[in-house]
Amino acid sequence: GDAGGGGGAGGVSGGGVERGGSVDGDSSDGGVLAAPPPSSREASHALRLRLMMDVYRSRRTFGVLENKLLTHSLLRRLALPVVPVLYGAFAAGPMGEWQGYSRDRLIEALRRHRLGPTRAFVVKPASDGTNWGVLLMTPSKWSAGNWTGKRVADEVEKWLFARLSSWGQWYEHRGVLVQRLYTDDAPASAAWPHGIAELNVLVQKGEPTHVRVMAIPKPKGDGCFDVLLPPSRRRGSEASLAEGAQPWPGARCIPAPNCADSMAACKNYSVPRLLKKLEPQLSQQASLLASVFGADWLRLDFFYGHPRRGWLISEVSYPSHHDYPQEIRDAWLAGYGYGREGAPLEPSAGATPMLQVSGECVADSLLKLVGVPPVTFATSCFLCHPLPPLPPPPPPSP
Repeated sequence: GDAGGGGGAGGVSGGGVERGGSVDGDSSDGGVLAAPPPSSREASHALRLRLMMDVYRSRRTFGVLENKLLTHSLLRRLALPVVPVLYGAFAAGPMGEWQGYSRDRLIEALRRHRLGPTRAFVVKPASDGTNWGVLLMTPSKWSAGNWTGKRVADEVEKWLFARLSSWGQWYEHRGVLVQRLYTDDAPASAAWPHGIAELNVLVQKGEPTHVRVMAIPKPKGDGCFDVLLPPSRRRGSEASLAEGAQPWPGARCIPAPNCADSMAACKNYSVPRLLKKLEPQLSQQASLLASVFGADWLRLDFFYGHPRRGWLISEVSYPSHHDYPQEIRDAWLAGYGYGREGAPLEPSAGATPMLQVSGECVADSLLKLVGVPPVTFATSCFLCHPLPPLPPPPPPSP
């Protein structure tokens, strides 16, 4: 995961006209996207991140969406397949189904599940991204480094009780979760570049539009490729999977930034076969999550390819650090009625404005789904420093 899932630059928006829309600009929990600065000639990668991070830091919705424990509760409530959490807790005390952090209970969970000496596992911060604070442990690493449960707890507590938000979130609830590695016990035949992978799916206006496919673990600068999925309006309705047609006709490999030989990797992975296995579940889950989060833009991350574990969602995130093609960023701006140069689009341009929904309503609905009273969420926040409307601290460099 990364600093980013759900919600457009105007806050938390929802999948396009058919499946949702952007947040109500009059709501205290969101605002409609402002036109890009006149000096900007296009919706650049940097501009997109800046606009999205502004709302990511200050809106309640992202305090839920960007929290792996609360999102895990939500995904299970929606009966979606998700990587099990073997231990999860919040730093400041219990919230929803999760307990307050206990050093002894963390160590006991490692022992009970035989994590470390026997089984590989991963420890993650509940609210950080870009692999910040992640501890990936294998039995060989455990033995070679003389690791113990107490040492794992020491590492966790270095970041669990931080006094400032790493990414400047106002509604950040620090927490920790422990999970088994998805790749554990997988046969060699399921290894990259043909089997097990992590997929980062960009869901735009309720539809999957871009997929980053990565090896697990991913070597630096290698082991990944990108696939561009044409939206449904360009796919046509004549193709039928029952007739053996390829899902997402027109899907194509595109060069992936920071991935060496990405086009060759894409060809070797057999993308048509992958897409056929993913449909229709991917489209259904993307549409469902876009509707629940009211999101015109989110990233759905999942693991795929283990012969016994199948497809398991890892997390939902926003805004995603991946550098997406210009046409995707243009389509995102067009949903708010703006063209590439920041000028309002004319009706003749074919842009259909998204449905406006209340960001405050979305946030309250999400909290109800995960069993957290809004007042508890707003007042027991471990990292509500500074409180709105003061500016948040700057985030660390990715």
